[in-house]
Amino acid sequence: MSIMMVARCINKANFFSQTISVLLGNGSGGFVSRQDYEVGYSPQRLSLADVNLDGKLDVVVATNFDNPISILLGNGQGSFSGYKGIDLGTYAIVCDRY
Repeated sequence: MSIMMVARCINKANFFSQTISVLLGNGSGGFVSRQDYEVGYSPQRLSLADVNLDGKLDVVVATNFDNPISILLGNGQGSFSGYKGIDLGTYAIVCDRY
């Protein structure tokens, strides 16, 4: 399954949004309609990881102000639960392996 995720803040008009967008691949090189998910205020970076070790990808989002980390648990079918905010202090960074 192809998946593309976008932190809406990349678009300056949506800088102060509280959403990310998920676009799933349609199998023909395109994407189906986007699904928006609420996260903390002003999402900055996101990463995919199996946070709860259930074998399904989850989304971790670093936000700017409230609850610097938001976690959306994946269901394995391309959708995610409502977010859980985790306050890690004033500044947070989402790291990935490079």
